[in-house]
Amino acid sequence: QPEVQNLPTLQPACADTLAGLKVLVVDATPVEPVLALLCGWQMQPVHAKTQAQALQLMQHHKPFDLVMLDAHLDQPDEGFALA
Repeated sequence: QPEVQNLPTLQPACADTLAGLKVLVVDATPVEPVLALLCGWQMQPVHAKTQAQALQLMQHHKPFDLVMLDAHLDQPDEGFALA
């Protein structure tokens, strides 16, 4: 579980609904604060740094409930193509 210091403790009103959701976070940049926030909400984040990693994870794992995607990744519109 990622740890980030000084991360605000934000609890959404629907926290019980979010608990256990499997989330794929696709971004080439550091995403530790996002992962820590999702873990704090009892979600199950998985991080992919590239389009290829994301595709592999989606093909070989159970379906994700949510995908958070950087629209540009390494190339302009690469994230849009993945979506």
